[in-house]
Order: sequence, then C-alpha cells, then structure tokens
Amino acid sequence: TASVLRVVAVCICTPVPALTVIGAVELVPLRPASDGWKANYGLWIRLAVMTAIVTLCVVLQTRSFLSGLSITATVVVAIVVCVTATYIATMVYIASCWVFPIPFTITAGVVPYFVSMAVFSALFIGRTKFQQTPQLSKVFTRCVLFISTLKSLVIIYPGYNAAFNAVPDNLQPVLVFVLPVLKVVLKNTVAGLIDDHEDYIPETVAFSVELFNVIYLVTCMQQGRAALTTLIVISLDFATSAFSLWSVHKSSGIMRTHFAAESCNRRDAARGKRNVVTSVALDLLRRPEELLQAKEIDDIRVDSSIAHSVSLLNQAARRHFDAQKAVLVRETLRMLFYWEYVVLVEYVECVIPLMYALYVSVAVHLPTAAHHSDLREMAQRGVASSVGSVVTYASLEILSLVVLSVLLARRFSFSPLFHLAFVLENQMVLLQAKMVTFLLFAMQFQLDHLGADFTFQFRWLHAPATPTANTQS
Repeated sequence: TASVLRVVAVCICTPVPALTVIGAVELVPLRPASDGWKANYGLWIRLAVMTAIVTLCVVLQTRSFLSGLSITATVVVAIVVCVTATYIATMVYIASCWVFPIPFTITAGVVPYFVSMAVFSALFIGRTKFQQTPQLSKVFTRCVLFISTLKSLVIIYPGYNAAFNAVPDNLQPVLVFVLPVLKVVLKNTVAGLIDDHEDYIPETVAFSVELFNVIYLVTCMQQGRAALTTLIVISLDFATSAFSLWSVHKSSGIMRTHFAAESCNRRDAARGKRNVVTSVALDLLRRPEELLQAKEIDDIRVDSSIAHSVSLLNQAARRHFDAQKAVLVRETLRMLFYWEYVVLVEYVECVIPLMYALYVSVAVHLPTAAHHSDLREMAQRGVASSVGSVVTYASLEILSLVVLSVLLARRFSFSPLFHLAFVLENQMVLLQAKMVTFLLFAMQFQLDHLGADFTFQFRWLHAPATPTANTQS
C-alpha cells in the first residue's frame, strides 16, 4: 500500500544517517599518535561513539529476541552510557600505564567491554529477571557470542587485506578467491548463532558479513596491482549475481509444482493476473485450509457386502493433505525468506560501494587523512582511479538489482523494492546501528592510533619515551 515515492525515499535515505555519523566522527581532530594518549582526546571521542552504538545494538537485539522482556528506553540509555564510560576509562587507564597506541586496540578491549556489559546489564535489567527468566541468560550469552563473532570481522577482513597487499602481484588474483570462501564460513557462523530467530537472519547477515565482504572486495579491486585482479573481482560478482537470479527462477518452478493446478487457475482467473505465485503463497500462509482441500469422500456410497470404514479413509486422506499443507507452508516461507535475503544482499552491494566511494572522496582531503594508512596509500595512487573502479563496480550491482526487480515483477507479480523498503523501515533502528557500527569499524580500523600492525613488529613499543607523550595536553 506504500507509494512508489515513499519506497524510493526509504531506499535512498537509509544510508544517510550512517554517512552523517561517519562524517562527523572523521571531523574530530587528531594529533600524531606519537604525541601520546593525553593529546589525542579525539581518539577517545571516536571510540566512545563506536562503543555507544555497539552497546545500543546489543541491547536492542537482546530486547527484540525476548519480546516478553520489558527494557525501557531509560534502561537502554543507562546501560549505553555506563558501559561506554567504563570501557573508555579502562582503555585510557591501560594506555596511561602501558603504551599508546595500544596494540590492536579494538581486540584488546573485547574483554573489558563484555565485562562492563555483563555487570551493567545485570544491574539495570535486574539480577532477579535473569534468575526468573532462564531464557534471558541464554539469549544474552548468545548475543555476546554473536557480537564477538561480528567484532572478529574487524580483525579477519583487515588481516586478509594486509595479506593481500603483502603478496606478490602474481598471487593477488589467486588470493581474491579466498574472499567467497571466507564469506560462506562467516555467514554460516553468524546465521547459526541466531538460528532460533530466523526473521533476523537475512538482515543480520546482509548488514554484517555481506557488508564487510563488499567493502574489502572493492578494496582489493582498487588496491590490486594487476588488471587481472579487477577482472576476477567483477567476474566473481557476476557469477554470484547470476547464481542468485537462477536460484530465484528455480524457486518459482519448485513452488508451481507444489501448488494445485486447479487452485492456481481459479485464483488466477479471479484476480486477472498472469502470475500469482506470490498471491497464492500469501493466501496459503493466511488460510492454508482453503487452498488445498481433501477430496470429499463423506458422501461416497459403497454397495458391497464387504466390511469397510469410510471414516478411516477420510481420516487418512485428511492426514495426508494436512502433511501436504505443512510442506507447502514450509516451502513458501523458505522461498520468501530467500527472496528477502537476495534483495537485501543486492541492496548492500549497491549502496555500500557508493558510500565507500563518497567517504573516500571526502576523507582523503581532510587533515585526519594523514593518520589513516589506507587513505595515505590511496592519495599516493590517485583518488580518481581508485574511486572510479568502485563506482564501476557499484554500477554493475545496480544493474543486477534492476534485473532482479524485473524478473521478480514479471515472474511473480512481486516488487522487491517494496519488500526492501518494508524491511528497511520496520527494522530501521537495528539496521542503522549495525550499518554505522560496521562502517565505523571498517573505516577507522587502519587509524594509526588503534595500533593495527599486522607485521606484529609494534615499533612504538620499542621506541624511547618522549616528554611530549606524557606532558602534552
């Protein structure tokens, strides 16, 4: 029932909050890492923003998993503020007592973060609620594992990127093939942690694993020193999109074989539509008993002297058709589930490269670009050529989304853009929290102040201390 204008507005405006937050964070000034932790108050502001958004995401995800649990907005704000303040204070203390930058700051802060999260969650939600709601502890533990897995993406993908840049030119095209394997493993891991909440799997996987995969796919494409690397990246993407389209096409054939021909024909004639798979699917979910009716055998007359039992036959027939209805419902849900996932992935693959290109085009000209190792390298290579390849990739993804939309519209009388807008609007807060979190982690990870050194030499650990590092403010 939504207008086309509203659907387009939702799809276009969804990335705006994330871009706004990322841009605002990048405007926070930084001093050279060698100036010490006191001079770099801007880093602690950045970490505070990232921590607050991650905490908000964890609390909201936990609340959505347990609909019966009442967590008020005041409690959410209290947990976010207290966890963020405690985490930042802990990291500042470690930096002041040990070294700055802290080697792999984000990884080193995992334990302090989750300890703070557990303490303040029990304090504000209430220890008795954890005791009275056994499922709460289980869900909270799974959320912790879930967020830990997502935070591991911040290490795995940059580590892959470091290895990609370290290998010789002739091995870079080979290393590109590792990305799809890595994506499949991580995707199954994330989905397995929330398999009891299937409604959240498509958007969670699309806006976490797929998001990171797209970012580092375009990164490899623009950092590749061989033209073959770009060709392989585009070919892999084309193959993935083609497989998705083929799967969508195949799913329609499977569903058509399940639906009773007379039911489809009858409803098709009533609606005047050429393809009614989606309509029949929705009817099946609403009123499965009306779509497939067991043949009435109550009125059958049997002229025989042999003993018989029509009621037993009737019961068997009804059990058979009840089982058939269950299969149809399961297959319908599976089809709609897959469509939602494919559409979300296509959207992420369209939007994220454009967001990345816009971010890079602006951030490389900011004063803080001198503290980003990736932006420094990009400035040396030339921003125009790097951004150009990313925009080309995004254009191909937009074309893929258009083809998918046309296929679904013609084949199923189903508009994926309306379904996409529905998901983006109804899960807006969680999607925005995840998008901002992962984009911030991806964009900030190679900041000098976060100590991400994949050579594991950590030269600043062995450098002599300077008075500036301890006295400047």
